[in-house]
Amino acid sequence: MSDITCRNPQCGEPWDAWGVRNGDMEKNEATLFLAGRGCPSCKFGYADLPLEIAIQQALEDKQQRKAVPWSDTLESLDEFLTSLVESTDEPDEVIFGVMDSL
Repeated sequence: MSDITCRNPQCGEPWDAWGVRNGDMEKNEATLFLAGRGCPSCKFGYADLPLEIAIQQALEDKQQRKAVPWSDTLESLDEFLTSLVESTDEPDEVIFGVMDSL
């Protein structure tokens, strides 16, 4: 059962959340997918490149904090997550623990 979809509006491929975290995607693919940067089906927004190179390019873009082509909200998301951490007394591991398991 698919319960999450690719955020690339040109894709929208349905995925199973458990599968994404448990073998349907490689670790770096799951990291990019959960960050809203596309999926293996749409080659993370680099459809004209082979999948391996598309993954490398998307990872480099993520490290350089470049926004994805279909969203200009990456910085807004970062601001939101930062405010979330600052507004609670919960440890960061509790809030972001899901990403540690990838």
